[in-house]
Amino acid sequence: MQEPLLRADLDLDQHNADPIPDAVGRRGGWYPRWWIISSLFCTAVVIGGYLLWNRQGAPCMIHGAFAGLCQANSWPEWGQDLLVIPGIWLIFLFFWVIALMFGTPAIEIPRPRYGIIARAFRAISEFGPVQPILLFYGLVALFGIILMWWYQRFDPATFALAAIVVFVAHCSFFHTLDPQQRKWYLAGYGMSALGGIILMVVLGRYIGPIIVTEFVILGVGIWSLFFWNPQPARPLTPQEQLDASLSNTVTPLYVLRSTWPMNRLFPNPPIH
Repeated sequence: MQEPLLRADLDLDQHNADPIPDAVGRRGGWYPRWWIISSLFCTAVVIGGYLLWNRQGAPCMIHGAFAGLCQANSWPEWGQDLLVIPGIWLIFLFFWVIALMFGTPAIEIPRPRYGIIARAFRAISEFGPVQPILLFYGLVALFGIILMWWYQRFDPATFALAAIVVFVAHCSFFHTLDPQQRKWYLAGYGMSALGGIILMVVLGRYIGPIIVTEFVILGVGIWSLFFWNPQPARPLTPQEQLDASLSNTVTPLYVLRSTWPMNRLFPNPPIH
């Protein structure tokens, strides 16, 4: 009489031994969607703060021990850099956490129907079709940082926002790579940063936040080369394979070739 109960207990134990599904999985870390959403909010906050900061006669809304922040424009240059650049990146990281927390259940979890807000955020953060544009923006922002260094005209807010654009483009690119490829690209970033540091020393052109950033990238490159042993990527599920194919294939040109008469003249290849 006890045999069925024993079997049920064994089945229950076996079920409990199964790994708990990861709700985030590949949708964390380098996943571009949350960084794109975060950059939109971060840019809006920075622009609003800049306009309020430069408004004549604007009252100081910071009181107590931090009231001195209202006179930050009279601080030394290094003090302003230390306030603005990490401050903008902290805002960027804050909105990334919020986007990850609320976006994963609202946007990424499949459901029969999404709300209008979820559809809007999903539409503006579809990184697959616009990846070439993101990479182009990243290269333009990187070129702008190089010009900023070359002409010795540095603005901390502009540098922080340009670095965010480069980072978002980098995440979009890294999302298409496996862990082993990411390791070698990070090592390549580190070698490029080392070359930039040497060039600064040779030419005698220094900008504090830029050289600090290059040392950070150099450190990440050294860590990835000698201390990071990435695990092989797990095989994608059929749904993930389909999602990847759609992200890599459904471009603006693909959409155009899906409409009449282009679908008759130049039909798209099938998505595998």
